[in-house]
Amino acid sequence: MYEKMTKHTAQDWKTICTLLIAGCLAMSCFVLTVHAESVIPALPCEYYGNVSINGTAAPAGTVITAFIHGEERGVMTSAAEGNYGSDSWFEKRLMVAGTAEDDGLPITFKINGVPANESGTFRVGDSNRQDLNIVLRAFPRGDFNNNWYVDVGDVSMVAYMVVNRAPVRVPDADFNANGFVDIGDAGKIAWFKVGKVNEL
Repeated sequence: MYEKMTKHTAQDWKTICTLLIAGCLAMSCFVLTVHAESVIPALPCEYYGNVSINGTAAPAGTVITAFIHGEERGVMTSAAEGNYGSDSWFEKRLMVAGTAEDDGLPITFKINGVPANESGTFRVGDSNRQDLNIVLRAFPRGDFNNNWYVDVGDVSMVAYMVVNRAPVRVPDADFNANGFVDIGDAGKIAWFKVGKVNEL
């Protein structure tokens, strides 16, 4: 009688252990699946097209940024004059990141930090052509080489002004408004160039 009970008890334990292991594996698979679905973003959509400033082809090095709900979702620097990618398979395009919940939401664009006249729509995995243009009434402050945006050439120009290697332009380069061009002005335009300050 004792041996029979012992035999049944051992079998029961094996069954219980097997069920527990199977249950744990099933729960793990479920948790991993839910977690994966919650953290894996949707395929980005991509944009390309012409880019212009005041109707004229924007120079190579123009920065195009995409936003959804005011949040930056993609940025690229144009490699050629007048466009930011193309429909060629091998051409780099502006990749706009998003989730399934963003599908159908509007995308706004900025060209060198200036809002573009045009907008787009986020569609998961889609590829779109959207020509972009901004209208500037005057060259932006800090644009000493008159190419419609502040670039490394302008940063260098202010640095040269500080050491009297270039004509000092007050008040144009006096960004801290202290009456002359100094290292503080050189630092501010450098920070503006990399996006650490929003205006000069």
